[in-house]
Amino acid sequence: MKTLSVTGNADILAPRRILDAPSANLRSNINIAEHATCSKQESSNYERECCWTWDSDSMSGSITLGNQDEVLFHPDYSCGTAAIRGEEPFELGSQHYWELKMTSAVYGTDMMIGLGSSAVDLDNSRTAFASLLGRDPESWGLSYLGTIQHRGEMKQFTTKLERDDVVGLHLDMWHGTLSIYNQGKPCGVAFRGLQNKELYPMLSSTAARTRMKLERSCSLPTTLQYLCCAKIGSHISGLHDLDKLPLPPGMKRYLGKHMAWVLQTKSSRISK
Repeated sequence: MKTLSVTGNADILAPRRILDAPSANLRSNINIAEHATCSKQESSNYERECCWTWDSDSMSGSITLGNQDEVLFHPDYSCGTAAIRGEEPFELGSQHYWELKMTSAVYGTDMMIGLGSSAVDLDNSRTAFASLLGRDPESWGLSYLGTIQHRGEMKQFTTKLERDDVVGLHLDMWHGTLSIYNQGKPCGVAFRGLQNKELYPMLSSTAARTRMKLERSCSLPTTLQYLCCAKIGSHISGLHDLDKLPLPPGMKRYLGKHMAWVLQTKSSRISK
């Protein structure tokens, strides 16, 4: 078991930085994707829908929500730990994927990405610098230090996160696993046993003027369609191979718009 650490002034003050405003979300008009939603894509022409966003009624007082789902922690100074959760719980039995970008300096006692139930007290450590997510049985967290935590037990999992890193999380509510990706590369399965739990996405930070931005959020039912797309993904090296497949143009467009994250996370390029 690892105890929570307490830091000095490192969390309290940080230099201000003005960020460029990102482009607006695009909305798909393809009726066939009624149950498949997703938010944004970095470098292709594929459109996506927003699946969920942060809940302004379920966040610490020292958090400001900016445009495009960017969370600003401790806008002036920090005297503890701030946290926020998503607006709705993840649907049981479905596949969920979201990406978060570290859009500020990454430092302090802890900046965490994870998930938890509605029983998690987001203000539990508002006057203390703590690794909040995963310190109890109701939450699971990934630290910017590369560690994961649940029930207060912390262990090394991946490399330290840096500014501009993009962290992907795949929550498989059918098998009860949470897999993590860093810069598109798989880090592995961080947590198991998550079936039949009402869980929300969560963030926390102890450091002043730190930011994390929701880049995309997707949800799919666990169907034969999903399993087939995952299998296709395992036989290609990325989205650029989609046009090479012997499939009808309409099916390729559908896969690119609504199944891109499945193809990317299951691709042979990152699965080896």
